[in-house]
Amino acid sequence: MGQGATGEATELALPAAIGILGALQAFGTIESGWWAALLIGLLVFERFLIRYRRGSALYQLLGKIRRVNTSFAGNLDDMLQVILRSHPSGLSEETSQRLCIGLLHRLRHYAELALSSEQPLRATLAVPLKDAHNTVVALRVWCYDEPYHERRWTRLVIGLEGAPTAYRTGNVQIIRDVRNVAGIDQPELRPYKSVVSIPVRPGGPNGASLAVVNVDAREPGFFRDEDVVEKLIPMIQPVVNTLAVVIALRQPGAAYEFGS
Repeated sequence: MGQGATGEATELALPAAIGILGALQAFGTIESGWWAALLIGLLVFERFLIRYRRGSALYQLLGKIRRVNTSFAGNLDDMLQVILRSHPSGLSEETSQRLCIGLLHRLRHYAELALSSEQPLRATLAVPLKDAHNTVVALRVWCYDEPYHERRWTRLVIGLEGAPTAYRTGNVQIIRDVRNVAGIDQPELRPYKSVVSIPVRPGGPNGASLAVVNVDAREPGFFRDEDVVEKLIPMIQPVVNTLAVVIALRQPGAAYEFGS
């Protein structure tokens, strides 16, 4: 096998290894603390491998990647301690939301780095709402990467484009301009005009979607298909996998609570 094929296989295998490590530890298969160091090492190596293979200016990005990974490592350590204390009873609403907020904060930094964004982006997590028959009827934003003045707990009916479609199909969705999407309330007043929605799937029953991560940009048409596939998803997927572990560990049967 040639060097190119070997590098490609390694790049594809790394996200799977990262997700497996997180899931094994979270569900009690791995009980010692060494997994966190290995997971962090894989995250760092994956970032460098992707940047090297795709011809990016690796050395110019070194400082930024180091700072983001250091912060993300702190989140992983915090999550490890919480899981060890809480498992098997499950994570409370407050604890799981706090962990997700921290992870979204890191995910946003990864997205800005991957897309070389000169504008600040925003990351949110939308979770399913069910009716009395346990049918998912809508998604609702559960947490943000940090406080925002225009923050709202947006409710999106399941038939809409964007996050609801990503949840239903399990596929990444891109909204190039929310002003052109039917069914969105007062789109002209929304400060963020373009959105990419990524389903949170690992850890769900039979691979079912657990939630949706949205990355928002103020500029219409900011997210291009090739950038999302080749740059954004490889960079943020380990964080999405970790979000899935947190959501899967919420207390069984607990209903989501929302701010007013």
